[in-house]
Amino acid sequence: MLTEIPRRHTLLRLSRAGEESLWLRRETVYPDPAAWEAVWERFRGIPVITRRRAAPGELIPVGVSLPIRRDGGRWRMASQVPLDGVTQAISAVQAAEMCAEGSLPFSRLMAHLLRQAPRYGAAAGLFGSAALETVTGLPYCHAGSDLDVLLLPQEDADLPALGGLLRRLEEKWGLRIDAEVALGSERYGKLAELLSGSGTILVKGGSAPVLCSTRAVLASLGSGGKSILKK
Repeated sequence: MLTEIPRRHTLLRLSRAGEESLWLRRETVYPDPAAWEAVWERFRGIPVITRRRAAPGELIPVGVSLPIRRDGGRWRMASQVPLDGVTQAISAVQAAEMCAEGSLPFSRLMAHLLRQAPRYGAAAGLFGSAALETVTGLPYCHAGSDLDVLLLPQEDADLPALGGLLRRLEEKWGLRIDAEVALGSERYGKLAELLSGSGTILVKGGSAPVLCSTRAVLASLGSGGKSILKK
């Protein structure tokens, strides 16, 4: 049983009881409930995605994403699960390490990122379709899929240098990288927005995204963020 409350993007494997709880507590589904009824038994064992960090004692908000599409949209379900229904947690960093050791089209890119990101003061993780394909072996990615990367910055992280590193990796491997930055333990924002010079940034991690002051967010990141404000 899991004892630590998982962070956003963590993949969770569930016990049989956890899967039953997931199904009973489903909130929204795409494309429709009848379609999900038809495929549930086939896909019930895939990992679910932590949508945001829950408070102690609360159910964990999760999402389910299937490797099938209808009318261009991926099949999805939102639900909640109890902590005692989780048998394994795979963090974004662990997913990145698994990917780097594999033979997927983006594995070498991830291996390079894992080696280089610490030089600029950050750990790197993987989430989204690439993480699900890494962990399950199912065909989540398609031509044109973005590579969703999570950056976990230290106090002195060089965010502009990290942005430059990602651009070089995009050019070398011909893949688009969509990078999210952890702003503490529960808030997340896009690296591109932090570096854009815009006055506001959309911050996720709570029950709904919130538009925040970019200056305030950068100031909260320590010396690395404050160095950007001085430029």
